[in-house]
Amino acid sequence: MKRRWMVWILGAAFLGVLGCGTLGSRGVPASPPPQQLNEEEKGRISHYKELKEGLLVDELQAPQQGRQTLQFYNERMTYEGVLLLRYLGLRDTLNEEASERFIKALFENIPVENPDGAPIRNIVIPRWYKNGFPLILQVTTVFIQGKTRKFPAIVVLMNASDIILDRLGYELARQKDPQYPYHRFMTKDNHTMVEADGTYIFAVQGNMLVSSSLRTSGELPSLESAKSPRAKLNLTDSYLRDENPKNDSNVLPILKEIYEDQKSEPLDHLHAGIQLFLFYFFQQDRESAEKIAGELQASPLLENSEISQREIKAIIKEDLTFILRMNGGLSR
Repeated sequence: MKRRWMVWILGAAFLGVLGCGTLGSRGVPASPPPQQLNEEEKGRISHYKELKEGLLVDELQAPQQGRQTLQFYNERMTYEGVLLLRYLGLRDTLNEEASERFIKALFENIPVENPDGAPIRNIVIPRWYKNGFPLILQVTTVFIQGKTRKFPAIVVLMNASDIILDRLGYELARQKDPQYPYHRFMTKDNHTMVEADGTYIFAVQGNMLVSSSLRTSGELPSLESAKSPRAKLNLTDSYLRDENPKNDSNVLPILKEIYEDQKSEPLDHLHAGIQLFLFYFFQQDRESAEKIAGELQASPLLENSEISQREIKAIIKEDLTFILRMNGGLSR
């Protein structure tokens, strides 16, 4: 399972990740020495292990009045948050109220001047692992060097393996014990390293959440350079998710052409429909987004043998309307 809808489905490029721990010769995480925890970290883990269900947001910084925080379009927050919920298998675990709190904990009240790696809050899912150990996500920030300047990124450190999540999915990830029960940035000999089983990164440009795989350069290949409908669709994802909202209008003719073409491959037709949904959603055209979602959910192609066993069916049936509902909550 990958980190973006069409990454999961079609194998497109996905978010860059920070290196965590060390890798063995076959790309399997090498076993690190036992993690040395301080008394505060031990106490937090002990408390988290006592929780039975639901969601805990554990603030790690004292409130500071007047502190400047990062601000985003609600549509970007919703989209990225719902994808992370699905990535971790939490769509069926958390109710809508808890899902809304989860997304807010990822993106709200993130201080602009947060020192690199300083923990902001922990998001805890009790008993996520099969052995009863909690899933712990620590929200922090770093500055990343782009082509022309540095930009902030929200980094979510996880005690779940992103290697296993990417390759095998959350069900198998839940069966493994975390190598690092409590994740953190560490500085040793003037070098910063991460003690975590996995990371999930949200680059920030102005009020946009941007895939760090795009390098936030604004330099995207032309849509005309793509030689197939599948390649064009993958590229439209980059146009919709970069930091330049003016790029969005460039994708509309291509998406409509593929979506309305009766000869389009079933997967291409549905992919184009999802991208159209995102286009209208990001443009805050809720009526058009709802219309596309309804058409996709009623499509007989979802019962096509090529489609029915893919995760795209669950995305269309469940996530599109869920995103619209979540956005309504986050806009309050």
